Amino acid sequence: MSVIALFNCFCIFSFLGWIYECIYCSLKSGHWENRGFLFGPVCPIYGVGATLCVVVFGILPEVLRLPAAGDIKAIPYWQIFLISCIGSAIIEYMTSYVLEKIFHSLWWDYSNVPLNINGRICLPATLGFGLAGVLIVKLIVPVVLSVKMAIPATIGQLAALILMFMIGCDVALTVDSLIKLTAKLESAQKIFDEKMESGYQVIAQSLSSGEKYHLKNILVYIGKKSHKERKLVLSYYGKIKKLIGSGENAGDGA
Repeated sequence: MSVIALFNCFCIFSFLGWIYECIYCSLKSGHWENRGFLFGPVCPIYGVGATLCVVVFGILPEVLRLPAAGDIKAIPYWQIFLISCIGSAIIEYMTSYVLEKIFHSLWWDYSNVPLNINGRICLPATLGFGLAGVLIVKLIVPVVLSVKMAIPATIGQLAALILMFMIGCDVALTVDSLIKLTAKLESAQKIFDEKMESGYQVIAQSLSSGEKYHLKNILVYIGKKSHKERKLVLSYYGKIKKLIGSGENAGDGA
């Protein structure tokens, strides 16, 4: 299978992954959710995983002349399941880590799911991807390998060029918007930290050394939260400052 054919498979699987994500998350939340890293209707992580299934189970056996070459049905289910679980866990963890480090944002969070690792991957999702890998290898990969032979090379190349242009534009727009958003969030965080520090200094003047220590730990914990959570805490913090200020004024008046 050529690189062009693999790229077209990547685009198709990315689109199917987007459909699955939108349906699943919309049903779970009770309202429409447009999932995905890009603006367009694609989830690249699904495209990467499914395309790797085509490569690992459909192409590599032929290249390496393994016993299962040319006969996907000969590959044991448990091998497909195990490889899909491990591969999906690595891809999902690395993708989550890289996106968070670059754009300071989370596209998924398994913190509330049992048996998770840093909220990036979890055992239930990994097992689900393992089962999905079995379905893809046993049902979809044979169809892909047979259909690609029926599609003229010219049509495949034209489709790849169009899809490449569309995804390239999408990636450029998405990255540009996320970079601007990241800059705004960093600016907001700086303002937030300055306000929290000034408020801390005001309140700390009336606290004991032990109370100051605990308050500082609380502020450090809050600083690690998302922008939305910090904004909510800041509003409560402002109300507390006003109450303290009014109490001090009342005490001075007395």
